[in-house]
Amino acid sequence: MTGDRETCDGKAQMTSLQLTLWETPDDGQGRARDTNAVGIYDQAPRFVFFGTKKSRDNGAKRKAGEQAVSAQPVMVKPSTRSRRMIKRDFDFGGATYGVTIRPVLIERRGSDGEMTELEVYPGEREQIVEEVIRRIATERARLRLSKEDRIQMDFSLYEVLEELRRVGHGLNLQELKEALTILHLASIQIKAVGAGGEELLHSSAFPVMALASRAGAEGERQVERTYLEFNPLVAKAIRQLQFHRLDYECLMRIDNPASRWLYKRLAWGIQNGEENLSISATQIVRNSGMTPWSRLRAMLSWITKACEALIEKGILASVEKDIIKNGAAYVDINYVLIPSEHFLGQMRIARALAQHDAAEVKRITGSTKAPDQFVRIDHETAVTTRRKRRKVLSAETEAVLPLIAE
Repeated sequence: MTGDRETCDGKAQMTSLQLTLWETPDDGQGRARDTNAVGIYDQAPRFVFFGTKKSRDNGAKRKAGEQAVSAQPVMVKPSTRSRRMIKRDFDFGGATYGVTIRPVLIERRGSDGEMTELEVYPGEREQIVEEVIRRIATERARLRLSKEDRIQMDFSLYEVLEELRRVGHGLNLQELKEALTILHLASIQIKAVGAGGEELLHSSAFPVMALASRAGAEGERQVERTYLEFNPLVAKAIRQLQFHRLDYECLMRIDNPASRWLYKRLAWGIQNGEENLSISATQIVRNSGMTPWSRLRAMLSWITKACEALIEKGILASVEKDIIKNGAAYVDINYVLIPSEHFLGQMRIARALAQHDAAEVKRITGSTKAPDQFVRIDHETAVTTRRKRRKVLSAETEAVLPLIAE
C-alpha cells in the first residue's frame, strides 16, 4: 500500500510532499539508513525504566543489547486502585510540561500455568519496538494518507522481528505482539504545565492498530501483517516538517535508555543552535524518566557512566563534570557534554537536509510557512524530490569524518 503507484484505470495516484520528505535516502554508497527524530515527542519521558531495584541492577550490569533483549515492561498487580497513572514533569525548549502515562491491563500466563492480570507500563522493550517501526516508516513510500489525512502504515511482523534481531534486540513473536499491544493501548498525555496549559497529545503511540493473519499455502509459513496509524503529535510533526535526521545505526548500538535519551537531547540541542549540552544529573533523571534511586551516590555514578558511554560510541569527544557536595555528601553532578566532530558532521547533514526540505516546500507551495495541510504531488514530482535530496545527502556526507569508535 504505497502512496505513489498507479490505479487500475492507469492514472497515477497522488502522494504527499511531506511523506516524501520524511523518507531517509541513502547516499548511493551503501550507507546505513537513518531515522527521524520528533522533538518533544521523543524527549518526553513516555516510558518507565528501572521500576525495581532488580531491574536497576540488571541495567547497571548489562552489556550492549542484553537488557533490551529480555527487557519486560514494568508491571504491578492490580489492586482496588486499578489503572494507576504515572505523572512526571519535564523540561523542553525552555518550558515545563507534564506527561501522564496510563497502564494497560493484560493477562499473562505464569510458571504455574495460571493466567494473571497485570497492569503494564510501556518500557524499554516498547521503546525499541517503536524506534524500529519509525525507522521502517522512513523507507520509500511506506507511509500513506487516509481519506481523513491520517498517516497510516502496514508491514509484516516478520520484518520487524528481523530488524530487531539485526540490531541486537531480538524478541519472539509473542513478545512483539505484546509490545505492539502496549504501544497501541497505553495512553500518553503531554500537556504544558500551568493554568490553561495547552494539551499537545492525549493518545497512544499507535492509536489505531490491527493485527491480521493470512495462512500461506500448505507447508508455508503463516504470514502476519500489521496495520497502524501514527498519533496526532507525530503526524503534525511530519506535516509541518518538525523533525530532523538521526543516525539510527548509532542509536541502536546504545544499550542504555538514559544514554539513548541523552543522544536525542544532544541532537535536538545542536539542531537548535547549542554548541554542547550543559545538564545536571538531577535534570537527566527528571527529563529522561528514570526512577530515582534511594542511594544517591550510586545513582550519580551510574548516570556518569551513561554519559561516558557516548564517548565510546563516538558521539561525544569528552564529558566535563563538576561534582556538587554538601560537606562529604554528594548532592549532584553538573555535566558539559562535548560532541565529537563526527557527530557534529552528522548534525550538519541533518541541518542541510532540513534547509533543503524547507526550500522544496517554498518552491512547490510558494509559502515559507510550515504547511497546515498535506501537499499532494504526483509520482514524477516525488521521484524528482527524492533525487534532489539524495544529491544533497551525498554532497554533505563527503565532508563528514568517519566514525572510528564502534
